[in-house]
Amino acid sequence: EPLKKWRVNQVWLMDSLQKVSVVVKGHGFASKEEQQQRLVDETEDMSRMVLEGVPKTFKELKGHKLFCLEKHLLHNQVIHPKTRNGVSTVVATVHGGKVYHRANVQTVLSKNKWFQSEKPRVIRDGEEPAKVVSRAKAKKKKKKKASGKQSKLEASEDEDER
Repeated sequence: EPLKKWRVNQVWLMDSLQKVSVVVKGHGFASKEEQQQRLVDETEDMSRMVLEGVPKTFKELKGHKLFCLEKHLLHNQVIHPKTRNGVSTVVATVHGGKVYHRANVQTVLSKNKWFQSEKPRVIRDGEEPAKVVSRAKAKKKKKKKASGKQSKLEASEDEDER
C-alpha cells in the first residue's frame, strides 16, 4: 500500500505538462504541432534567403544565415577552405569585401584548448596555425578603455574640487 502513494496519475501528469507547455513556448515542452510549424517556418525562411541571393550591403550581411564577410567573423572563426581544387570559394564581392558561404566558416581553438580536447592531439612537423590572433590588439583596446575611464574619473574629480 505505501507504494500506491508514490505512483503518478497519468491523466494528471499529461494535463500538467500541457499547461506547462503553454507557459514555456519554444522550449522542449512544445507540442508536436508547434515543433512542426517551427520547422516549416525555418525551411520557408531558408528557401526565401536562397531565392533572394547574396545581400548587397554590409548591414544585410552582418547576421545573415547563408553568407558572411571575413571581417564579420568572431576571433575564433576562420574561413576554410578559401580555395577548393584551385578555385576560390568567394561567392561575390560587396563594396570590395569578399563574401563567403557560412558553411565554410570553421571554429578554431587556441593551442591549450586544442590539446585539452577530447581526442589526443599532436602537432605535425611543419604545421601552421589556421589563424593567429595577436594579443597586442586586445591589450591596446583594454588600455584605451582604462585610460578613457581614468580621464573621466579625473574630470569628475576636477569638477568636485571646484
